[in-house]
Amino acid sequence: MATASEYYRLVKPGIVYGNSLHYISGVLFAASIAWNAVAAIGGLVGVMTIIASACIVNNYIDRDLDTRMKRTNKRASATRAIPVSVGITMAAILVLLGFASLVLTTNVLTVWLGIIAYVGYTFIYTLSKRYTVHHTLIGTIPGALPALAGYTALTNHIDLMGGLLFLLIALWQLPHFYAIGIYRRKEYGAAGVPLLTDAYSLTAIRRYILILLIGYVAVAALMSIFSLNIAGALIVTGGAVWWVIMSMRTWHKDADSWSRGVFFRSLAITLSLPVAAALNMLYEIFA
Repeated sequence: MATASEYYRLVKPGIVYGNSLHYISGVLFAASIAWNAVAAIGGLVGVMTIIASACIVNNYIDRDLDTRMKRTNKRASATRAIPVSVGITMAAILVLLGFASLVLTTNVLTVWLGIIAYVGYTFIYTLSKRYTVHHTLIGTIPGALPALAGYTALTNHIDLMGGLLFLLIALWQLPHFYAIGIYRRKEYGAAGVPLLTDAYSLTAIRRYILILLIGYVAVAALMSIFSLNIAGALIVTGGAVWWVIMSMRTWHKDADSWSRGVFFRSLAITLSLPVAAALNMLYEIFA
């Protein structure tokens, strides 16, 4: 019989919480334009439950791959501690609750973003992991939509700020996940998941990651110029520049150590984004 902990891990809480931070960032960036507490909170509940449902579906589709990886072979979906029928029932209940929350508290645009993200992650991205080394690129679209949903939940439109926020999160994801792909390449190889490391050298991928990081800086700078005040701009652009500088300064390290550094710095960037958004909002309120 599965434990409460196994049910909890089935929803991939790290992914749920990480995307919730992105959603909150979108809400806080939008708060300087419009504010609606019901939409902000109802949207958060909807996004969290929809993502939890998508992660459960992802676990069951990937359960044959997970059995071959040390990091994932203890998942309740892989060990069958939680039967498929139970897991899919959980996923169905969560997704219905999530979309009900979005429908009742946000707007049609945000609901459509939720639909695109759910289908994009559970089926398009999840299935692409078996067939192409570019599945990470495919996954950036559903992965960046929670931040945009946070923005549209309050504004009910996509403007320059919303578009730049979406692009910023998309560009954040690629170095983050390509770095994981480098230092966990043996595990993914054992599971039969194709990675960029199958098609390109580690040096080439590391250079590609640096190019993506520079792209991240460029988008952060555009956000700072067109949409942010000085408080938010300093953190968003400063964090982006720090990510690049540290990645260049540690270039001499072996590929695994270097990629771990890129990954852990990406987590700091994620935590700094809602702080920047909050400062941006407070500056607009009290300036």
